[in-house]
Amino acid sequence: DITRRKRAEAELARHAAELARSNRELDDFAYIASHDLKAPLRGIHNYATFLIEDYADKLDGDGTTKLETLGRLAKRMEDIINDLLAFSRVGRTEQSLAEVDLNAVVAGVLESLKVFLDESGATVGVPERLPHVFCDQGRVRAGFHNLITNGVKYNDNAEKRIAVAWSE
Repeated sequence: DITRRKRAEAELARHAAELARSNRELDDFAYIASHDLKAPLRGIHNYATFLIEDYADKLDGDGTTKLETLGRLAKRMEDIINDLLAFSRVGRTEQSLAEVDLNAVVAGVLESLKVFLDESGATVGVPERLPHVFCDQGRVRAGFHNLITNGVKYNDNAEKRIAVAWSE
């Protein structure tokens, strides 16, 4: 009598179909949310660019630098949203592997964390050049972001110092 096995197989198939539906809904939600979040960021980036172009003669160097930073940070936020979208699909999509300069990745993470680091009084040092590695840039960026923010949050020292280094 294989009745129990057939019921278990049917139950398993039902759960698999439910999981597939749930994953499709999650993908749809992540796509819509990321699209809705990126639109205002593109607007901020474009508006900062327009202000620099239209008012460059009226801005001092500090004003121009601040608008350029605003544009870069808006672009970085868009990259983070894209990384989150890719991360939501981990295990269901292929990784995007390429040669990545970790110096550029860490510099971008530090720029996006500048306000957080300034407010916490933390310093992050990169005492040596980091290598180029073959990896998924979004996942590595998220990893550095998490390591640095956790290094600040869970640091009880009066002077919060984080060092980014590597070894073979």
